[in-house]
Formats: sequence, C-alpha cells, structure tokens
Amino acid sequence: MAGINVSKTNSGVCISKNKGKYPTAEMTGRVEEFFSLLLVDSNDFTNAESEKTFNKIYEYIKKYDRILYSPISNLCYQCFIEFEADKQVDIFGSLVSNIEKVSGFSGTLAYKKRLEKAERDGDEEEVRLLKDTTKAIVKIWDHVNLAQNQYNVLSQTDDEYRKKFDELMSPVQSEISNEMRTSMTELSRSMSEQLLSLVSIFTALAFLLFGGISSLENIFSGIQTVSMLKLVILGCIWGLCLVNLIFVFLFCISKMTKLSFSSSNKESASIFQKYPIFWWTNYIIITIFIVTALLYFFVINDMFIWLEGICIKIPETVCLITGGVLFLLIVQVGNVLKNACKSDK
Repeated sequence: MAGINVSKTNSGVCISKNKGKYPTAEMTGRVEEFFSLLLVDSNDFTNAESEKTFNKIYEYIKKYDRILYSPISNLCYQCFIEFEADKQVDIFGSLVSNIEKVSGFSGTLAYKKRLEKAERDGDEEEVRLLKDTTKAIVKIWDHVNLAQNQYNVLSQTDDEYRKKFDELMSPVQSEISNEMRTSMTELSRSMSEQLLSLVSIFTALAFLLFGGISSLENIFSGIQTVSMLKLVILGCIWGLCLVNLIFVFLFCISKMTKLSFSSSNKESASIFQKYPIFWWTNYIIITIFIVTALLYFFVINDMFIWLEGICIKIPETVCLITGGVLFLLIVQVGNVLKNACKSDK
C-alpha cells in the first residue's frame, strides 16, 4: 500500500516550538512517527507490528500524557487529496484494521502479563499508562473515522459545488430575472410614452408658434395702408388667442404627462396663484387693447374735436383729473391682480 508523506502534513499548521509542558512541534513529530507505522497494508501488519506500535504510543503517552489529533486529521485529509477514491478505500480500510489490531493487543497474553506485573509490584503509574494507552488507541480509531466522515460530508468537488450553487441560486436568479424583465418592460414603456409625449409637445408647439408668427406677419403686412390703431388692435387679439392657446395646450399636456407647470404646488392655491404669468400677460394685452380700442373709437367718430372743445370750455384741471382717474383705475386693477397672484410658497 502506498504510504503518505508525513513531512507534508505540517504546512499551514501553527506549531509551537517552545520547551514548555507541551512542546507541540516535538509532539507532532512523535504522532506522525507512530501513525506512519499504521499506514501499511493490513496483510503486512503482524502481531509484532501491533506490539511495536502499541509501545510507541505507550512511550508517547508516558512522555506527553495526551494525543495531538490535528496531525492525525492532516494525514487523513492528505490521503483524500493525494489518492483516487479506490485507493482511499484501501488506505483507510488498512488503517482502521491496523488500529483495531493495535487495540486488540490489550487482549493478548503479553499485555495482560505486563498489567498483572505492574499491579503486583504496586506500580500505579505503570498501570495508569497501560490503561491510558489503550484508551488513546480507541480515541485514535474514533478520530480517524471522524476525520473520514467529516471529509466525505463536508468536502465537494468543483462540479458538486457548482451543482449545489446552481440549485441554491436558481430560484434567486429566476426571481431577479423576472424582476429585471418587469422593470425593463415598465422602463421601456415609460420611455416610449415620454418620447412620444416630447415629440408631440415639440411638434404641436412648432406648429402653434410658427403658425402664430406667420399669422402675425400677415397682420403687419398692411402696415403702410392700415392705420396703426387697427394694427395694434389686431395684434392684441392675435396675442390673446395665441397666449390662451398655448396655455390650454400646456395645461392638457401636463394632465397627460402628470407633470405640473404651475408656479405653486399648494392644493389650496387659487388659479391666479398657480398661473400668474398667464394672467399678467392677459392683463397687459387686454389693457393695451382697451386703450387702443378707445382711441380708435374716438378717431372714427371725430371725438377728438369734441374733446378739444370740452377741454376749452372746462378747466384743464378737470381733464387732468379724468386722465388721472383712468390711470389709477388701470393701476388698481393691476394691484388687484398682483394680490390675487401672490403665493406663499
């Protein structure tokens, strides 16, 4: 039977070289020494070899009093590493059989004579050592079987590890894949919706703005033949239509995309507080429209001559007061709108 190189078994094991009560380096060497006697074919392990091994263990117990089991484990594990499965069976079969033969030495006549002599001479230390050696052999047998079972249960090849890993990770991978697939589907759908929304928004804005600019160009194309007041009135009407169309368009887009473009996110905010730019723009355009329309009304009805006559008849102070009242009225309307649009963010 091929033996195990015991010189390789100390790698990776921390061994103390102190000279105290338990010099582990020396103890390890002695364990490997008597253990190497057991690593032979069981057919070659005679009764003489059994007695020799028993005496080696006896000397070890006499000197160190206890067995180091880590070298035994290392030798067993090395057997699994160095040899194939069939060879492992032969080695461990012979090893266990040899240990049992050494253990069986305690039932031989030679052992009994030694024990009886020690008892007859009153040598209690010798009696204890013989019995402790017998117990140590049983513990060695038990530890060899334990190391063998531990390696068989705990060790696994790369294929076994990969198979076990796949079995454990398969449900997790499936769950992760499903979640990722769902997330990717939702993300793709969301991106498609947002892309379509953006395209539709910019397309509609382009048509709206460029169409508005084109219509404004048509309005001011007759600037040389149409009075300025008419052009301003038409421009105000065009501005009101365009501003309100843009507002309605953006409002509908915000509802579809669930994106708010209001200036205030408070639920209690009024419509003036949410969209102040829209109201201020309308206020300015309507103010210009009213003033221009009033002036145009005076022009087509020749009311400026009438106003001039009134100004001659009544004091100039009255005219100034009337103009001031109109101005203050416009300013007051602006203040009311300002207060209505004021928002506490």
